[in-house]
Amino acid sequence: MTGDKQPLGKAISANIFATSFAVNSSDLLTTLANNILGSPIAADKDNYADPGLAPGLLIYSIQPLCNANSTWPLSLEKIQTVVKCVQGLCLWRNNSADVNNELFKGSYRGNPTGITNEIAAAYDLMSTDKKNFNVTIWYNSTYKDEFSTEPVKLV
Repeated sequence: MTGDKQPLGKAISANIFATSFAVNSSDLLTTLANNILGSPIAADKDNYADPGLAPGLLIYSIQPLCNANSTWPLSLEKIQTVVKCVQGLCLWRNNSADVNNELFKGSYRGNPTGITNEIAAAYDLMSTDKKNFNVTIWYNSTYKDEFSTEPVKLV
């Protein structure tokens, strides 16, 4: 995260991650929208069926702090799985160039080992203030298929 006003950025970043994971089965879309979830499986090309949502595969819930072995059972219609808490960090960088460099170093092309550093997203709050929300959002595009003629996968 970066921007013109670091105290505002810290206040916003303190509220990015949910502090718990609770499923409201009568309002599943809100549950999904209020949590940052991930899986070890790349997005499918149709942007519809999530291949990471399958029996036996862990779903990760990114939170600011996790207790040891924090997991929760999750039932979605016919799918029984487990959600595991993983700690997410909100880091401040001095400017957008530093953020961009960090994202590039985390892509398989940006480091000599070819290992990815999973960064969920990066935010430049630019000139955001009480009257104006001005933000640019970046993500690590390691899994984007640059040579495909198919629609871009959702992240």
